Amino acid sequence: MPEESEDSAWDSDLVPIPAESGVLDAGAFVNEREELARNKNSAGEASLSFPGISSDPPAPLETQLWDDLDMMSWSTHIDNVAERTPIVSLRAGPSRERRRTIALLMLYASIFVLALAMSLDSMSFYLYLNYACSEFDALSSIGTIMIVQQLVRAICKPPVAKLSDAVGRISTKVLLLGMYVAGNAVMASATSFNMLAIGTVFQSLGSTGLQVLQSVIVADTTSVQWRGLLIATVNMPYLINFAVTGPFVNYIMTTYGWRGGYAFWIVCLPLSAVPLLVTLTIGHRRARRRSMKRRPNSCPSPASASASRIVQEMDLFGMGLFSSGLTLILLPMSLGGFAALQQGWTSERWELIFGCIMLACFAWWETRASMPFLPFQAVSNSTVIMTCTIAALDFAGFYLSWTYLAPFIMILKDWDQLQTAYFVSAQNVTSTVTGMLVGILMAYTRRLKKFLTYGYIIRVLGVLLMIRYRTEGHSALSLIICQVLQGIGGGSIAVTMQVAVQVAVPPARVAVVTAMELLTTEVGAAFGSALASALFTAQLRPTLARDLPSMTQAELDHIQGDLSAVLRYPMGSMERIAIAHTWVSVMRVLCIASLLVQLPALLLTFCVPDLDLHDPHSQHRRRGTTQDIERATYHDCESGHRLRSTSPFPGGRTERPTSWRSASQDVRG
Repeated sequence: MPEESEDSAWDSDLVPIPAESGVLDAGAFVNEREELARNKNSAGEASLSFPGISSDPPAPLETQLWDDLDMMSWSTHIDNVAERTPIVSLRAGPSRERRRTIALLMLYASIFVLALAMSLDSMSFYLYLNYACSEFDALSSIGTIMIVQQLVRAICKPPVAKLSDAVGRISTKVLLLGMYVAGNAVMASATSFNMLAIGTVFQSLGSTGLQVLQSVIVADTTSVQWRGLLIATVNMPYLINFAVTGPFVNYIMTTYGWRGGYAFWIVCLPLSAVPLLVTLTIGHRRARRRSMKRRPNSCPSPASASASRIVQEMDLFGMGLFSSGLTLILLPMSLGGFAALQQGWTSERWELIFGCIMLACFAWWETRASMPFLPFQAVSNSTVIMTCTIAALDFAGFYLSWTYLAPFIMILKDWDQLQTAYFVSAQNVTSTVTGMLVGILMAYTRRLKKFLTYGYIIRVLGVLLMIRYRTEGHSALSLIICQVLQGIGGGSIAVTMQVAVQVAVPPARVAVVTAMELLTTEVGAAFGSALASALFTAQLRPTLARDLPSMTQAELDHIQGDLSAVLRYPMGSMERIAIAHTWVSVMRVLCIASLLVQLPALLLTFCVPDLDLHDPHSQHRRRGTTQDIERATYHDCESGHRLRSTSPFPGGRTERPTSWRSASQDVRG
């Protein structure tokens, strides 16, 4: 008994969760479920039944729940959390419940430490990027870097989730952490723009994957009612780092330069991940020790997962078609602008054609793949389609007006890194605070449509004011008001969109539609960055030549590609005035394009149904008591471990919501 009490702080009541084709599991707490996947592959498809319906004889007592390690989840913990109590039930109860709550809070604290470091890196990344691209005379190619990042973020979320199911949460975290560190190392030592872009690929893959795994753990502990609040609360580090980012970036730039800014995270990021890795490892070992006690000697150890099975579940072929098609469409537009597509049958035009062909092949493949990368049957819900369309248009519009904001404000106002960091971060802070308030209001009103619609109206109002005030002669206050309005609207939209797609579908489809919503946001962000880069390239060069007729073409190219060269001209000089006027003209075009992209999304918000946030499956959850769960058994141990489920949901699946906040939302709000 004493040993059981020691381990029980890390335990959870157990629910066998059978994997469904095309459905991403939301995940487990400290426990690895790779053995369950391997056991399922060796035993065949699970047999599901309801209590009292199955004709299978009950398993012997000693074989019940022998695979604690493989099936540990927070599903039962969610059942016991009253809807009126946010996030964690702190009611006085047995010592086991208190220890479980303490373990959960320890987990949240370790996640917060890593999130604090990752958010500071995210908020400072683009400030360093301006100078990194300028060193290679590629300031106008910032949009290209962002496209690469967003494509990686768009395609890596589902594979990361499936990989973590196959090889384990801890192993996947270590792998992604290594990619994150390697990406920063490559960027810090970059000798060319291409090397810088390669570094961003690894950095984006690592950071996005870590966010996916962290959010999976957090989302498993919330009910539908409080999910919006928790989505906003986990971004609290952005409030803290708002005050830290400016002085931090200013110190790094003046002391070590942009290379030191990226190299800093080679050391600090692994250190910040130590608490979470230690917490997960301790819990995993304790769970393994308990499972070894309960596992019958007659049950063989699960076989290793088949590599072909993992590849099939990830749909690497479909993922390759999708990413290659988008890359061939977006990168030529970003690098060469619209002019490159209008100069006859150039390589850019051929790349665009091949990209469209690949996307068409991707659509055909997904209808025939056994485990598709983008299961269309899971997103046939009209609410999901409208919400994903809104998300894509919203992110495209945002990145049109945001991609070149930092260099624009430094040229227009002659602000240093500290002032620019505060200005750019103002939207993040506002969106975080707004998201928390909207999450609370959603929890008490049990509605989300009005917050989505009103938020988008405020968003569009902010874009209209940007068209008016992002010019010479207007005060800094008017520019900040535009950012604040964007943050208020963005905070409302981000929270409501994720909850909307999750509530609109059955529990078994929650993970899939969440991945779909995040995929469309990243695709929209990539299109927005590509369009911004194309418009910037097409507009800036001829406008500079018009406003600075005395400069040679080489000088104009240097001004276009190097921010430091522009800032060397003093404020009030003829050159600085002409350059600022050019940037204002280009920014006005970008803001108008942003408005045109977002107007259809505003109209769609009126068509989204007014979803009820009372948990539609709460009555099923109440039926899924601990006693019912403990009747879930593995039968016929020697002949294949037939799984018997007591879940009241179709397919025997218990709701395990996933909420993966995208990295683009970290920037955009």
